[in-house]
This record gives sequence, structure tokens and C-alpha cells, in this order.
Amino acid sequence: MGVVGGLFGAFQLVVTAALSKRSRDRSRGFYHQKDVGAAVWQRKRSLVLGRDRHKCRLCGAPATQIDRSRYAVEIGREPVEWLISLCPDCSLQEHAKYSDSVRAALSLAVR
Repeated sequence: MGVVGGLFGAFQLVVTAALSKRSRDRSRGFYHQKDVGAAVWQRKRSLVLGRDRHKCRLCGAPATQIDRSRYAVEIGREPVEWLISLCPDCSLQEHAKYSDSVRAALSLAVR
């Protein structure tokens, strides 16, 4: 039993190491895409905040965040016109509304 367990443990280590290398290689590509996406988002953020003069489109308070008024099929591909400047409070309220509607839809789907 000890030899079989030892062989299995060694095999498991080899497989784990191979999978983690493949996973690392995949994640490098994933994170590179996220970094590129983050740079694009930052450019859009600057454009939208400038367009809205750093004022929240909902209440007029100083805006520090942007959000989508509509979602594209592929997130991150929204035109700048679909983005709005928001203050932190309005951003939280907008996300809470979305969360509530998602929860409601999920509860209906479960029934």
C-alpha cells in the first residue's frame, strides 16, 4: 500500500505541476488582455469624465466614476455615448438597482 500510495503521490505532483504551468500560460494571455482592456477603459473614462465636466449625470455632484447606461453584447465594446459619469453615491444606487433586478429575475427563474 505504501509503494502504491507513493507512486500515486508522485504522479499527482507531476500532473499538478503540468496543469499549473498550462494554467499560468493561459492566465498570462488572459491578464494581458485585461491590461489592454484596462487601458482602453481608462481612455474611455477620461473622455467621458471630460465630456460630462466631472459632474454626475444623475445628481450633479462631482463625478469620479463612469458606468454603462446600456450594455453591449461584448462588455468593453460599448461606444462612449453609452457611458455616463457618476458620483460614488449614484454609482452605488445604480448597482444596487441592478443587483435587485438580477436577484428578482433569479428568484423567478428558480421557482
